[in-house]
Amino acid sequence: DAGTFERVPLSGKKHARDRIYVWTHYEEDNLKTPKYDMYWMQDESEEKEDETVAKINQYLADPASAVPKDASPPVAAAASSSGSDTAPASGGTQSQSQVD
Repeated sequence: DAGTFERVPLSGKKHARDRIYVWTHYEEDNLKTPKYDMYWMQDESEEKEDETVAKINQYLADPASAVPKDASPPVAAAASSSGSDTAPASGGTQSQSQVD
């Protein structure tokens, strides 16, 4: 379970406009004690905040479903910065490795 992301209700005139959120989740090695991460929304507008929170929770529940439909697949790291078409500089053997 990736947890939930939700707004912390605040009361009082001093903090009425503050938008504080908490992500409640569990770490893999400790499923008994919840971990809390606090976030403060800094954007002046709350206009699309409900939509943003829904998207965050969607991503937490199922990361694959949150990928935009028009997103291209990630580029494989097989073409590394050293160049896969060149021979090793030190005279060693060249090998290929598959990246999963």
